[in-house]
Amino acid sequence: MKETDEENMRKRPPSATPSDDEPASKKRTNEVDKLWKNVNDNPNDFQAWTLLLQHIDQVSDLESGREAYDGFFGRYPYCYGYWKKYADLERRKGTKETVMKVFNRGLDAIRLSVDLWLHFMEYITSQYPDDEAFVRQEFERAIETCGLEFKSDKLWEAYINWESGGKRWKMLHSCMRDF
Repeated sequence: MKETDEENMRKRPPSATPSDDEPASKKRTNEVDKLWKNVNDNPNDFQAWTLLLQHIDQVSDLESGREAYDGFFGRYPYCYGYWKKYADLERRKGTKETVMKVFNRGLDAIRLSVDLWLHFMEYITSQYPDDEAFVRQEFERAIETCGLEFKSDKLWEAYINWESGGKRWKMLHSCMRDF
């Protein structure tokens, strides 16, 4: 008895090249596998890592993203831009708890990155607008950690703008005194 084309397609091994009629998720998996192969063949190839991470970001695949970013940061922990991208992926697909974990891992790795602190504080002020004590605590942690670094004026400015935006004049005075 002859098998139909449809039956043949169902029997195709999972490693076969996807056709146009296969679901997009299957194609993505094969593309991710191909990019992982490049990374595994040469783990020191920064460009291979960036291509993998770029693809992960495009498809917003959280599980693959976690695996890829964790592997990347095992080799390149000081790339603050990729910490921002990882946090953004978690923000889109994960939970507040996982976003905070990613930010804190990044901030532990590169404590003096004003850009990463600014990105973190943007997240904190947008996600916790009613928790003034928490937001202030995080601003103070940022200022204490890298408030004397080059270009930290943007961090100070964000803190001052947040306090003045909430009309917390007494706290603003305290902040300005420290500045």
